[in-house]
Amino acid sequence: MAEVSKFVEKTISLLNIERKAEVDEARSIQENVNLNELQRKGVCLLKLRLRSRCTGLYGRSLLTFESSEVGGAESPDGRVLPAHRITPGDIVGVYQYGSTAASSEICSGIVSRVTQATIVVAFDDSANSQDIDNDGQYRLNQLANDVTYKRIK
Repeated sequence: MAEVSKFVEKTISLLNIERKAEVDEARSIQENVNLNELQRKGVCLLKLRLRSRCTGLYGRSLLTFESSEVGGAESPDGRVLPAHRITPGDIVGVYQYGSTAASSEICSGIVSRVTQATIVVAFDDSANSQDIDNDGQYRLNQLANDVTYKRIK
């Protein structure tokens, strides 16, 4: 039995090291790579505006973002998001567009729906999402997801 508990302790220790390395790598990439390159890689969406705000299940705030630039015919008003790898279930950070520091995150939430023209993000803490106003421009950065690590533990 002692061997099993030693194995479990060692595995959890290695998982924590791997998780920390993933978070550090994601933070380093966001701090050292320019925003246009991050968008080209599909982990960042630039120049977004708030389209709508509503309340979802369990009182979560659901904010719908769309591109602030007109440039396609796929949606009724010609706003289409660029190609990206952000999918439902991903954790994203919301930043004021134009700020470069990773520490300037307004809030973070979970992507609940993605279409060609919009991305809906759910926020648990509605107080933080209130800092997002209708007139600002924002960017979304895909953050490291810890769900896999919690499930393995």
